Amino acid sequence: MPTPYLEPAQQSHFPVIAFSHKGLIRPNNEDSYLISAFQAADAQRSNVLLAAVADGVGGHKAGEIASRIAMDTIHAVIAECANLDDPASLLVQAFQAANQHIVQQAQTHGEWNGMGSTCVCVLIINQRLYIANLGDSRLYLIREKDILQLTYDHTWMAEVLASEMPDWSTVDRRHPLAHVLNRYLGSSEPIQVDLRMRGATPAGEKQGTSQLGLELKAGDILALTSDGISDLLTEAEIKASLTGRRRERWARRLVYCALKNGGHDNATAVVIQAAGAA
Repeated sequence: MPTPYLEPAQQSHFPVIAFSHKGLIRPNNEDSYLISAFQAADAQRSNVLLAAVADGVGGHKAGEIASRIAMDTIHAVIAECANLDDPASLLVQAFQAANQHIVQQAQTHGEWNGMGSTCVCVLIINQRLYIANLGDSRLYLIREKDILQLTYDHTWMAEVLASEMPDWSTVDRRHPLAHVLNRYLGSSEPIQVDLRMRGATPAGEKQGTSQLGLELKAGDILALTSDGISDLLTEAEIKASLTGRRRERWARRLVYCALKNGGHDNATAVVIQAAGAA
């Protein structure tokens, strides 16, 4: 039997912490997360970290099933890859497989009909970051004194705000469709996986060239969050939660801050620090 290209690693080359809570109102937790570390069978013995957060939707506990299917499928596709020559395409392949699997399970089990999931995913190869996203779970980058939301939200409201409107005062952020997803896993239509990175334009790299990845710097912090955090915390609050020496508490602190601010939804955070990166 041939040796797999990616072999499981005992620990990640970057510190990573995660925490999830069902919140103060929801009866169950429909969020899921994924953390897997590998070592590649290439000449450099590249270190690889895969992490993701998924927020499921659907009744009869179908949301948590959808988010778990998403995590398991994405992990399987990445773990079984033949190479890492095109990380962006590999992420698209993983998302497409997850979408297909969720749709198939919904068709097989009538009570799961209509289930779906958001997903924000990072693939870090040595110091190079690649991302993929569908829905409104987010990826933040904290670099030095700045915090950047790297992902785009795929909601009705985000689409309206991105359009050219003559009068922004006409936008009602409390509109009942404001948080309706227009991209998600579990769609019967072909999905458009978003590989873009907003706001991250390091010297020598063209804006939006996410397929080429983003080089991480020592001290960079990545936070993957479900909307149970991003809806309740400002960027300043997110940044403040990811400071201090007790790094092992960062993800828990994000979640507890969301609970303190209302906790109306499931809240999940995966936090990665690029310690020792170039």
